[in-house]
Amino acid sequence: MRALKSGLGWRKVDAMRNRIISMRQTLVKELKAEMPDRNF
Repeated sequence: MRALKSGLGWRKVDAMRNRIISMRQTLVKELKAEMPDRNF
C-alpha cells in the first residue's frame, strides 16, 4: 500500500482510512451501548 505515496492520491487513501476507522469506532460505541456486558 505504501506504493501509492504520490501526493494527492496518498492523501485520499489516508482520508478514506481515517473515515473507516472513525466509522468502526462509532459502531463499537453503539454496540457497547446496546450490549454493556460484552467486552470489545
